[in-house]
Amino acid sequence: MLLRHHDVVAVRDPMQHTPLDESRQLGAWMGIYDGSVPGTHGSQSIHPRALTRREADVIAALLATGADASYAAQIPHARVVATWGPGSPSVDLTVLPGATAGPASGIVAEAAVTDGDGAPIGELILWARDGLLSALEYAWYTDERPRCLPDLSWITTH
Repeated sequence: MLLRHHDVVAVRDPMQHTPLDESRQLGAWMGIYDGSVPGTHGSQSIHPRALTRREADVIAALLATGADASYAAQIPHARVVATWGPGSPSVDLTVLPGATAGPASGIVAEAAVTDGDGAPIGELILWARDGLLSALEYAWYTDERPRCLPDLSWITTH
């Protein structure tokens, strides 16, 4: 099985690694797993903007599974500062000053994404750096990059 991860292709042995393991390995390789500066994975800077309703709803759904409440409190203060390439739904985030930082860097929440028939098609990963939301990643298992974040009904949190 192939795992497509923002135009990086990795061969996955289903007996030894999960898609989330592959994503973490690629994230470490690209310098984002350890909370390094956003923009090191081929992102394209944009004029900072507020989260879209879908982005905010997806982040809230990811955090509803028991993540520290300080991350959910950051949602209104989060701004998108970069996309992970043309047409990518994955984005780099910054949080405006004054928001309370959470306790961690790295992955703070993750979820599986399935299609309407229940087949796995990707995963969502929410990253933090120094306790502040830093990226929303949509890794996909399909041949084509998704053009938007999935419907909330397709998200299965862990």
